[in-house]
Formats: sequence, structure tokens, C-alpha cells
Amino acid sequence: MSYIDPTYAIRSVAANPEDTNLCTTLAQNAVHGAMYGFTGFSTGSIKNSTAYIPVQTMMDGGSNRVNLKGRTWQRMIATNKQPEFVNSQHLQLARERVEKNAAISKACFKKIKDRVLGGEDKELREDE
Repeated sequence: MSYIDPTYAIRSVAANPEDTNLCTTLAQNAVHGAMYGFTGFSTGSIKNSTAYIPVQTMMDGGSNRVNLKGRTWQRMIATNKQPEFVNSQHLQLARERVEKNAAISKACFKKIKDRVLGGEDKELREDE
């Protein structure tokens, strides 16, 4: 009996033309932004337009969450023919974990922000 890692099957599928065009556009815009001198940004597609998105804006935006009682989740469960694992205990544990991770991330980003802004203030004071 042999084991085949499913990630190889996913990687072996060639990108379709839409994926190729999107990746090419995002990569070109990232290079153009870097050559123009921008730092701390990412490129993305917003309402069918490519844009430079500051990293701080992405961090402030939080993360997308899937409603476990919503249609998207239910479709995924039905498509994959998985049993329903979600119950009230599971939801409570998930909420606690999300809140804990959000607090850790917020503290981490605050430390980074303080270091970055603290370094700029220090340089400004030295220049004066």
C-alpha cells in the first residue's frame, strides 16, 4: 500500500489562463511599486482594479471568517460529504481560540508598531 500526498496532486494541476493573468498582473505591480520606492505594501485586486494596499491597512482589516451556520460552509460540507462536526461545545472552543489568537496578534503587532514608530522618533530627535 502506498501513500500519495494530496498536496502533490494539487500542485501538479496547471494554472488556468485567469490564474496566470492574475498572478502576472500582481507580480508586475509589486515590482513596479518596489522600483518606485514603496515599502510596506502588497498588491491586490479591488473591484476589478489592481491597487497598492498598505500592510497596516491589511492588518487593521482583520481576517475573513466563515459563518459555520451559513450557506457557504454548508455547501462545502455537502460537496465533500463530511458529517456535521459543529456543536455548541465546538463553537465555544473555537470562539475562545479565535479571541486568544486575536489578542496575541494584536499585542505582537503593537510591539512591532511601537518599535517602528519608536525608531522613527529616535532618528528624528537625533537629526534635530
